[in-house]
Amino acid sequence: MRLIQSYKIILLILLSSTFLLSEHIKPSSYRQEERIDLVIDTDKGKKERSYYLVDDDGLLFKSKDFLKEGFSLGDKINLQIMSRTYLASSNDNRKKFQFTVTIKKKNKVLLDRELTYNKKISSATSPEHKKGFSFTYAGYWFEDVKLTSDLEIHIKPIEGVKQKVYMRLISRENKETKKIKNKISPIDYQKNITVSESGENKKKDWYLITENNKQQFKLESNKKYQVLTRLVLDNLEQENNIEEYYELIAYENNQKLANYIMEGNLSINNTSIESDYENLSGKFLSKYSSFFISVPGSNKKYSYYTFKLPRDDQRKVLIKILGYESKE
Repeated sequence: MRLIQSYKIILLILLSSTFLLSEHIKPSSYRQEERIDLVIDTDKGKKERSYYLVDDDGLLFKSKDFLKEGFSLGDKINLQIMSRTYLASSNDNRKKFQFTVTIKKKNKVLLDRELTYNKKISSATSPEHKKGFSFTYAGYWFEDVKLTSDLEIHIKPIEGVKQKVYMRLISRENKETKKIKNKISPIDYQKNITVSESGENKKKDWYLITENNKQQFKLESNKKYQVLTRLVLDNLEQENNIEEYYELIAYENNQKLANYIMEGNLSINNTSIESDYENLSGKFLSKYSSFFISVPGSNKKYSYYTFKLPRDDQRKVLIKILGYESKE
């Protein structure tokens, strides 16, 4: 969370996915929200785009807001959060702006991220609402989610920070195409752990995270990666109707990126550890959970991503990272 992002529209192409349905999503109470219409230069000429103010109460998006635009429950969608602030047209300096994004499901926080941007002035203007002012270039953030009836997305200002941020949410149906998956190894030597499903379908390239053992990876800029995790289960006697969750903390170049909350219930495929390492052989695993990381473009070829458990969490988690490239 707490990092400067510099995403560009070109990143959408690099995600190696095909977007079928694309819609602008309005907040749940959009009639009560302050809206501005920006005139923006596009490759098809000047276009008008609606943005909403992230006021003290924030903006809330619910599943019904997606259903109104033609999406269906169960759809895999890509969220594109575009944000800007304004400054005097004569000011050529950059302007910093911030806000938080929280994604919830079943009252569980799946993502809680603070975004910070530092953008230059652009040609975008709002003749009807902010005469004499120009707006910054947009900050972009992308997130893949599954549309469920209890999905909620909260956009809120940073407490104690006085600034006006306007945002626009675009949602695209995400249909995965065939990809080349490249395994990513940690930057230092770590034991490569093999897991299997009932003794069959063995899969390698899992790595162990514990309270005292984090994992760090070097990921190329302008690429998309899938992070898969499984919880090592020591107690198989938990009641089937009790949901278990675990948390993973991610860092980008030593700056905190996000706290990810994953489901930790037993895999229905009887997935267990094959490798004889740290007394883990035979231990059963949860079903895998995953999230995507889109590494921003920068003047550096690589960024470093570190994953660890919260302090005093004595559980064990396996992690695997896959890099995606479109087939030519």
